[in-house]
This record gives sequence, C-alpha cells and structure tokens, in this order.
Amino acid sequence: MFRKSFLLFILLLFFTHLYSEEIKGIWVIRWDIDRPLKVFKLMDDIKRYDINTLFVQVYARCEAMYNSEIAPRSTELLDSPFNYDPLDLILKLAHRDGYKVHAWINLYYAWSHAPFPLSGQHIINKHPEWIIGDSEGVNLKTYSVEEIKAMGLEGYFLEPGNPAVRKYLRKIVREIIENYDVDGIHMDYCRYPQRDFGYDIPARVTFMRENYIDPLKIKDRSKIREELGDEAFFDLQKRWDVWRREQVTLTLKEIYNDVKKGKPGIQVSVAVIGDNNHASGDLFQDWVLWARTGYVDFVVPMLYSSNINWIERKTRNIVTLIGKDKLAVGLGAYLQDYANLLQEIIKVEGMETKGYLLFSYGGMVEKGYFD
Repeated sequence: MFRKSFLLFILLLFFTHLYSEEIKGIWVIRWDIDRPLKVFKLMDDIKRYDINTLFVQVYARCEAMYNSEIAPRSTELLDSPFNYDPLDLILKLAHRDGYKVHAWINLYYAWSHAPFPLSGQHIINKHPEWIIGDSEGVNLKTYSVEEIKAMGLEGYFLEPGNPAVRKYLRKIVREIIENYDVDGIHMDYCRYPQRDFGYDIPARVTFMRENYIDPLKIKDRSKIREELGDEAFFDLQKRWDVWRREQVTLTLKEIYNDVKKGKPGIQVSVAVIGDNNHASGDLFQDWVLWARTGYVDFVVPMLYSSNINWIERKTRNIVTLIGKDKLAVGLGAYLQDYANLLQEIIKVEGMETKGYLLFSYGGMVEKGYFD
C-alpha cells in the first residue's frame, strides 16, 4: 500500500512538473526563417542556451509563413523554394529535439513602412475598408508611408471594431491550429495604434447601432456640451473608450475560446505593452483584465531595458496586478551584453514567474551571442 501511494506521489510530481515547466523562450522573427538553412542554423544555435520554447513569427503584415488558404504567402519567401513551409520544418526539428513551438501572429498589424503589396489577395488590397480610420474618419490606407511615419505609427492597422476583421482573424488562428501541431498561439499587436483611431465607417456604424450616436460627433466637445451638458459629454466619451477596449478584448476572448475548444492543450498568450495604464488607457489593450479573467493563459509584457533594477521593479509591480502564474517577462536581449542579460534573467526567475522570452534570436545573432 505504501509503495503504491509513493509511486502515485512520484507520478503526480512528474506530471505537475511537466505542466508547470518554466518558459525559457525566444522570439524568432520571420526573416530569420525565410530559408531552410537558416532554420537548421537556428536549431543549432539555441542548443547553446537554456531555451525550451520558440515563439516563431508565422503571420505578419497579413501574410503567412506557412501554407495558408486564407492569407497570401509572405513576401519574405519570394526567393525560397516554392514548397518550403517554415512552420512545418521548425515544428519537425523542434519537436524532435524536445522544444515547444508557439505560433506568433501579428493580430491587427496589416502592413509596414513599405510599398503596398502587389497581391490582390492581400487584405490591404482586397478589403481596404478593413483598415482603421483616423480621428477625422479618414481611412489609414489613404496615407503615404512618409505620412504614417510622421504620425509615429508602426504601419497600417486593421480596425478592431469591425466584425468582419474579427471573423477573419479567428479563421487565421483556426487554420493554424487545425493544420499544425503547435504548442501555443502567441498574439502581438493586439491593440489600437494610438488613442485617436477607430473612426472608420464600419466601426462607427457598429458603435451607432449599439449607442445611437456617431463617435465623430462625440469629438465635437463644444456642440455636445452645449446641447447635452458636460456630464453627458464625459459619459459619451467614456462609453466610446470602453467600447473600443471591449472590441480588442472580444477578439482575444473569441480566439481563446476557439483554441481551447479545438485543442485544449494549446497555450494562448499575448505580447503586451509593459505600462498597463498606457496600454489600457491609450491603446485599449486591457491585459490586466485578460490575465485576471482567464482570457489568456499568460501575458508577456515587453520590458525591453538594460536597467536591471527597473526590470526587477516592473516585474514585481506586474506580479501584484496579475500574479506569478500569468506572467512571462519579455526581455530585450538585443539591447545588452550577455552578463547584463543573465542578471535580468536571474532577477525574473527569482520571482518565480511563468518564465521569460528573449527578443530576439536575430538581434542576439547580431550581437554575437551564438559565436
């Protein structure tokens, strides 16, 4: 009886260890896997470090680094063999060597500071009405790259408040989990580009159906105050902010439910802005709510700094907000040398969080980490 109980105890410890294994991850950007030889080098390089999970960028700029029937093939693969599937190759090699692979997707980020793609199947060409609108209701696609840069934007964004966009993004995630044996789905750019965006026609129509007022009219403070008073104006402005925040949360929640319904063992995570007040108040990314309510398995605040004390302080603050089990810390390996990064890792591990992610493999190669 004692032996049976002891064996059961050992098995319980074993499976608990497997389930709660600390994440020691690294982000891998798409251009670092655009050739099969680069993938083989990646797998050789990471063996030199204590890495157990790869977060591989397989969907970015609304293009796929895998065989997709929904999104066009990534322009990063134009000079690659036509039958090359980066995600498939990485999964085969990683799982063979005991690594986990999370599919990293850029959610609302539609295009970068580059000439628009030629493919008619690309979302930016096929559905230009899905691109977000500025504070005057002007579609962001009408802006040049130079104008986008001048506005301080990373690129062109999809509209979170457009139901068609949400449906499309869910299809992308379902396609990945149904066709590839990934261990996780990792979302990025799960937010608005800046505060004064979201005034495109599809979003305004959706908001008006629920609230009976055009968000553009809410911006006219003097008129609203004159007609309805200060209290009404502030109530309407708050409702518009809450609504935009809810659109991002709804997308995330529906994707999480899709994943867990299809493959419950897959982990769902999201890279987030480290300052939660800025993230929620200005970019409508309410990641504290997501972690507390279980809309994600864990969040990854991007705490990119070479200041060890700042990393420790920020990590402790976030732990008080969401707990240890919902937190993996994003560290900027590209910003610092090995000795400094090691100290940051030690600090994070000392707080017993879910783990850490290093940004990024390519940046570490450039700094000579793998020499």
